[in-house]
Amino acid sequence: MHRPASKRKNLEEAVKVFDEIVYRTKSEVAMPLFSRATCYIQLKKYNEAVADCKLLLELPDESIEEGLVPGCTTLHSGVYSRLNNAYKNLNMLEEAAAALKSRSLIEDKVKKEKSKESDSVPTKAPDVDKKVEVLKAKANKLFGEKKFEEAIAIYKLALEHDSENAIIHSNLSQSLINVEKYSDAIYHANECIRIKPDWAKGYYRQGAALSKLQDYKSAAESLRTALKLAPDDQLISSLLVQVQSKSSSNIITQQFATIGLVLAACVCVAYILGITSLGSLYNFIWR
Repeated sequence: MHRPASKRKNLEEAVKVFDEIVYRTKSEVAMPLFSRATCYIQLKKYNEAVADCKLLLELPDESIEEGLVPGCTTLHSGVYSRLNNAYKNLNMLEEAAAALKSRSLIEDKVKKEKSKESDSVPTKAPDVDKKVEVLKAKANKLFGEKKFEEAIAIYKLALEHDSENAIIHSNLSQSLINVEKYSDAIYHANECIRIKPDWAKGYYRQGAALSKLQDYKSAAESLRTALKLAPDDQLISSLLVQVQSKSSSNIITQQFATIGLVLAACVCVAYILGITSLGSLYNFIWR
C-alpha cells in the first residue's frame, strides 16, 4: 500500500526541520536526530535512518520518556529498536538480530538496576515499630490523666521515630488543642490528613482547632468532610451543629455591629448638622 502523498510530504517537511535543528544545535541533539531517523524509516529511506542511528549511538545514553518507543527505557535502546527495523527492511538480517540483542541487553541491565534500587530502599526495623507503640501507649496514658504537656512531649518523641504515623499526629493534635496551641494542632491535623486522607479523624481534629480560632466557616467545611467519611460518628455531628450555630450567631453579631456603626455615624452627622429630631434625620438621610 502506498503512503498517501500528503502524509509523505509532511514527513519530508519534518525531515527538513530536523535537518536544520541538527545542523544548528551544538548540544541536546539526540531527540532531533532520533526523530529524523524515525521519519526516514517511515519514508523507507533506511540507509539514512541507519546513518542517524549510528550517530546517536556515539552520544551518551539517557533515559527517554515512557511510551516514546514501546518497550524501551533509554535512548540507545530505542535506537537499536529503530536499527532493527531498518536492517530488516534492508534484508540485513544478521545486523537486525544483533541490534535486537543489544536492545535486550540494555533493558535487562535497566531492570537489574531498578531491582537493586528497590532492594536498597530502607524499611523500618521491627524494633522501631515496637518503640513507637510503647511511646504512644505512654503518651495516651498521660493524656488520660490530663497531663497534656507531658503527653505532647512523648508524642513528639514517637514522631521522631515514625513521622508518617497518622494516629500519633491525630493524638498530638488533640493534645495541642487542649493546651490552646491551635496553630500547631492544625499542622498535625493536616499531617494526619496527608498521610491518611480517607480517615475522618484528621478532618475532625482540623475542624476542632479551626473552631477554637473562630474560623467557623473553614471548621464547618472540615467537619462536613469528616462526616462524609464517618456518617455515624456522633462526636463529629455534635461539633458540626455547634460550629454551624456559632457561625450563624457570628453573622448576626456582625450584622448588628454594622447597623450599630451606621446608627452611630448618623448620630454624629445629626449632631454636626444640628438635626434634633429623628424625623428630620430620616428625611435628611433618605431625601
